[in-house]
Amino acid sequence: MFGEKIDYHILRPFTYSRNRATQKELDERAAKTTFALEDARSYLARVQKEYFSGLFPIDPAFSYLDVGCGMGRLSIALSLAGVHDVTGIDIVEHNIAEALKIADRLPASNRPKFVAADIHQWKTDKAFDVIIVLGAMEHIHDPPSS
Repeated sequence: MFGEKIDYHILRPFTYSRNRATQKELDERAAKTTFALEDARSYLARVQKEYFSGLFPIDPAFSYLDVGCGMGRLSIALSLAGVHDVTGIDIVEHNIAEALKIADRLPASNRPKFVAADIHQWKTDKAFDVIIVLGAMEHIHDPPSS
């Protein structure tokens, strides 16, 4: 709206309070936001259409990293679409715990991996073909250096 740097600094203060929620608040939110596998499928279709104009590559041979995955809706949707190498990372441990519970409904051979970590601190030797960051940039302290 105003430019990427100004928008980032305007929105950032409003988002960090969500990351400081108490465990009770997180539990209440999780009870309201847990999703069904069918919801993940429809979410993937919406992401493809609204964010990528249908040009989002879904290829079982690709490896995907979903940064700021939350409870893993997109990561799980990619697995449901036949992708075998999906990793979701989120700084909120409760989100990852929920993602793992939901992913348990998938066949063991086709479950995404989930990591509870700060993307600034996380280290991996793995290379990814596709890195997705949806709705997470306002939580990253210094986007240009990330």
